[in-house]
Amino acid sequence: MKKNYNSQLSSFVKQIKELNNPSFVNLEKWTLCQDLQNGVSIASTITDKSDRKLLHKIGQQYGLIPLCPNETVGLEFLEDGQIKFAVVETIFGRLKINPHKPNG
Repeated sequence: MKKNYNSQLSSFVKQIKELNNPSFVNLEKWTLCQDLQNGVSIASTITDKSDRKLLHKIGQQYGLIPLCPNETVGLEFLEDGQIKFAVVETIFGRLKINPHKPNG
């Protein structure tokens, strides 16, 4: 059964809006990705490394993976070929995706 992330998206966007950060624009266009259940398509590229990391960190709090245009989700592997963890490939490098632990 697919989880519905609409309420998380709404809370995430609300928190981002409250930051009044000029790097985070067109929030009304941020939508859940069609091909990644908890992915969030961000309508623009974030060009500041610290702002991009902040967006990732806040998204992770809601169990979401914010993705700017041209960003992808990939995997980090151990030497023996086993999966270490998932990552977002950004223009600034890789951001680790932590498994979401629901509150409560």
